Amino acid sequence: MEQPEITTHELTTLDPNDVLDLEKLMPFLSPRFKDVPIPTTRLQEIISSPSHEQFVARCDGRIIGAATMSIVMGAAMGKEGYLSDFVVHPEARGTGASQALWGNIVLWSTVHKLDVIRFTSHQSREAAHRFYEKQGATIVDTTVFEVATREFTI
Repeated sequence: MEQPEITTHELTTLDPNDVLDLEKLMPFLSPRFKDVPIPTTRLQEIISSPSHEQFVARCDGRIIGAATMSIVMGAAMGKEGYLSDFVVHPEARGTGASQALWGNIVLWSTVHKLDVIRFTSHQSREAAHRFYEKQGATIVDTTVFEVATREFTI
């Protein structure tokens, strides 16, 4: 059986169908994203920013995978890439979509002269961990904190 053609690229414009496709993908990343709309303004900020990139993988015109890269800098840490929302539809796994997106991520990181790519991945995502390890990623011993800034008042 012939594999479907997978193409990857950076989003440069927003199509309403692309937004819907991305919204359908996010619950495969985490159940907490089920029925959570993606603000079009957020996607527009990502695709118009020189410090961010929204990559997508397509099959038959539909988005079947996505990844967002961001540049993060600090005086001591240098210039790093932060990978978020890296997800491929379960029905498209094994088609090369993840590898194609990863290639875009690495090329973008090289062009932007990033020192390292950092990302988090839930411990339950064992297949994703195997993929990352095959790409040369290593687990960093650290603790991740978060603060919901929407709760602050100014």
